[in-house]
Amino acid sequence: TFDLSQLTKEAASAPVGLNTIGWNSSYTRQPIPVEEIREWVETTVGDILQLTPKAVYEIGCGTGMLLMRIAPVCERYVATDFSPVVLSRLREQLRTVPAVAERIEAMERSADNFDGLDDNSFDTVVLNSVAQCFPSIAYMTKVMEGAVRIVKPGGHIFVGDNRSLPLLPAFESSVELFQAADDMSAGELRARIRRREEREQELVLSPAY
Repeated sequence: TFDLSQLTKEAASAPVGLNTIGWNSSYTRQPIPVEEIREWVETTVGDILQLTPKAVYEIGCGTGMLLMRIAPVCERYVATDFSPVVLSRLREQLRTVPAVAERIEAMERSADNFDGLDDNSFDTVVLNSVAQCFPSIAYMTKVMEGAVRIVKPGGHIFVGDNRSLPLLPAFESSVELFQAADDMSAGELRARIRRREEREQELVLSPAY
């Protein structure tokens, strides 16, 4: 998720459940086409629905791209995010779909805050496209421990859309190669790739984790 503190008129009028403002390509630095985001969302939703969720706790719900599609089949959906701006936009959307809104509780809290939640109280915990925002692997572990505590025996924790540590060098090389001028030397390209890797600020996970 990300903070929509620079909320624009375009973002405010975005379709319910598909606010794509801020989703930009690493290669072109331009907005990712809506069709591609829609495909990503629908694929993720399909994977989660296969878990037959009824009581969901979503960490980092953003503006509700997953929530709006999953909550209608649930009995309970608790959506959390650290950003009051994001949650304000989500609540605006929910007012337009009261049948969905009555199933949802939106809470402003950090990802590692599980205060007031009973053990074994959800059958599904969703942590999708948010781990890259965490400050450290220790924080990620703390969040996972909280998720394990609140999920019921036999339930599921869906951790999706994570960047791969083993593939990071290949990704950084691919982006720099795409953006490189035709006359750039191999040495300069290597230096740019190295600088990009050194400047990486997002949490990148190994599948071994």
